[in-house]
Amino acid sequence: MLNNVDFNPGFKKAVEDKQIATQKALEEEQNVQVSRQKAAQAVETAKGEGRAALEKSTLLAEANRKLAASITPELVQYNLVDKLGSKIEVMILPAGQNFILSPDMLKKGKPRTKSE
Repeated sequence: MLNNVDFNPGFKKAVEDKQIATQKALEEEQNVQVSRQKAAQAVETAKGEGRAALEKSTLLAEANRKLAASITPELVQYNLVDKLGSKIEVMILPAGQNFILSPDMLKKGKPRTKSE
């Protein structure tokens, strides 16, 4: 049995350097794998956010279509008169002109919507 075997310092250094290089290569490989996983997570997150944005915009478009379908000219005129103020009781309209409000709109009472 050999007890006290000693190698050349250059050989020891070469073996130690090889071990260090091997360990660094393994660490770098691990870093690459972590980076790939993070990139894959970012891609999946972006896909999910994109699908959510698309669904939200689709629902908003549908809500806008329904809202647009429920608006009548009478409702628009009513809102215009309503915004004029609560103190207005008499209004002078030019005769023979195409005025935005019909005389019927000046009567009190809320107009009906298409769905009513």
